[in-house]
Amino acid sequence: MSFSIKIYLKKFDWVLLITVLALCSMGLISLKSTAQLSGDFSNFEKQLLFLIIGLFILFCFSLIDIRALKESSLFIFALYFIFFLLLFLLLFFGVERGGAGRWFQLGGFLFQPSEFMKFVFILFFAKFFSERHIELYMPRHIIISMVYASLPAILVFLQPDFGSAIILISIWLGSLLISGIKRKHIIIIFVLGIILFLILWNFFLKDFQKNRIISFLNPTIDSSGINYQANQALIAIGSGGILGKGFGKGTQVQYGFLPGGQTDFIFAAICEDFGILSGCILILLYIILFWRLINISFKIQNDNFSKLLIAGALISISVQSFINIGMNLNLLPITGIPLPFVSYGGSSLIVSLMLIGIVESIKVHQT
Repeated sequence: MSFSIKIYLKKFDWVLLITVLALCSMGLISLKSTAQLSGDFSNFEKQLLFLIIGLFILFCFSLIDIRALKESSLFIFALYFIFFLLLFLLLFFGVERGGAGRWFQLGGFLFQPSEFMKFVFILFFAKFFSERHIELYMPRHIIISMVYASLPAILVFLQPDFGSAIILISIWLGSLLISGIKRKHIIIIFVLGIILFLILWNFFLKDFQKNRIISFLNPTIDSSGINYQANQALIAIGSGGILGKGFGKGTQVQYGFLPGGQTDFIFAAICEDFGILSGCILILLYIILFWRLINISFKIQNDNFSKLLIAGALISISVQSFINIGMNLNLLPITGIPLPFVSYGGSSLIVSLMLIGIVESIKVHQT
């Protein structure tokens, strides 16, 4: 189709971009607010740099017709292999933070391959399932896709990063369900999932991972131990009230009572500083984002690859948001999953913006 700046500006989804920028802005404001007492604004400055880089990539992606990747089997498989190899090397050369070796050290920055593997999963399974849409009833295609999904997920789990492994499996499973699968195959996968969880629980899950699940099921035990973070998050949210304590005045994060106030528990930090109302606004922004992704997907005709790309982006962002906010509210076990666009973390932010860039590309270039 003919392409011009006028067409680009007209078809570009500005509501989606503004929503994403609003989420990023709330994250930056919270990072600045929670650093007032310490005076260390390095995370705020790095996140701002990551945002600029991520927005540049977003606009670059939106200018390119991403649908051309459908014909690039070798390129997509190469990406899969490269990041699989990085995940493997991470087990030996990764930098540890909080007992998990999830990062490579690159100068003053940390690079997290598991975040980029989420992006690769979305590309890979959009390609895989769009080519086998008619033949998906055949068990061998499901088994092959399961192998491709399991190998990187196992490496991520071994870091250990149970949360990111869950997201990877969610992307695979969600793409599989959207592509079309027999009911009996769904039941078989569900049963296998239960068996796998029991095996993980008895032989592979570390004590701190088990404790997070136990503390979720029994929130009254050991409030100063395994339930400490969950309880402190609830205290932070409750103490903020409707309108919050004010910029830089939240005591839970400022005085170190709530670990992870700039990362996993930034939702609680936002509610403490700016109130439960700000938390509701944050959730509303995510709802608008999801609505825009679904709306764009519904307008696509006869292009399963593009539909699956958008579905993968929706699954990745929505599952991470749901789990993160759920664990902040003590409705789900703590898993160490960042809040997309909001939590501090360059890898997470850039990958999330890359996904939005893919969606904008599909929106702009669709016939």
